[in-house]
Amino acid sequence: MEGKLTNNKQEQTNLLFHIFAQEGTTIEDVEETEIAIDQSQPLHFEKITVDEIRTNVKTLSNKKSPGPDGIPNKLIKIAWHLIVERISDLFNDCLTIGHFLTSSKRASTIIIQKTNKSDYSDPFAYGPIALLNTLSKLFKRILNN
Repeated sequence: MEGKLTNNKQEQTNLLFHIFAQEGTTIEDVEETEIAIDQSQPLHFEKITVDEIRTNVKTLSNKKSPGPDGIPNKLIKIAWHLIVERISDLFNDCLTIGHFLTSSKRASTIIIQKTNKSDYSDPFAYGPIALLNTLSKLFKRILNN
């Protein structure tokens, strides 16, 4: 495809995949590392409250795309009062046992146009972004506040 234009969607997809697949790694390629933590001073997290969840749910943007879980932010906003107790239990259990669900660590990668590029026929005028699971984003947001 070098120097050649194509209107064939499959060829375009293959070209972008070839370019970006070489730059990234898969989760299988990442080595786990142990982090030494001084356990004489245990970490203490305050329980995540329903109010914290409600406050942070309100700030989720309806315009953000969902990750692999397919759960849009708007759904969490609409149904939060029905699921807030379970979300609170889940997040607090994660803090208590020191483990975050493996399924919540997944992301979907999509290719989007970079802004202000003069030639969108150039594959390098595009870049990958990772779409994270909605509950992962919510958990991170709460921990960062």
